[in-house]
Amino acid sequence: MAFFSFPKSARIGKKRFFEYIFENGKKNSHKNLAMWHIVLSAEASALLKEQPDSKKMAVMASRKLGNAVRRNRVKRIIREAYRLQKHRITGGVCMIIYPLKNCKLESTTEAAEELEFLWRKAKILKDEK
Repeated sequence: MAFFSFPKSARIGKKRFFEYIFENGKKNSHKNLAMWHIVLSAEASALLKEQPDSKKMAVMASRKLGNAVRRNRVKRIIREAYRLQKHRITGGVCMIIYPLKNCKLESTTEAAEELEFLWRKAKILKDEK
């Protein structure tokens, strides 16, 4: 089951990662979520000291989303949807997921559909045949 795990090493935690993705990444959004992502090139992976085929993700939630209980629930739902679907992403991508103010996500299934839409829009989803 390690295939579906989500260890701390797969999370973005350093300020320089966030700054680099916000400055150099691309933004896509849908009804409930916004996503900044960057495909790790050789230059970016050397600068961030990461493997070129690593997948990293972080979820940020603003107070506009609601109280702490609501924010944490939405973040847990998004992380779980990502954990179950990350094998469908091409290698070497770092992304920041941001639930929008009017986010209506209540289940992992809804979050997985949103993420899939964003990944297709960003062209980081593996071709499934």
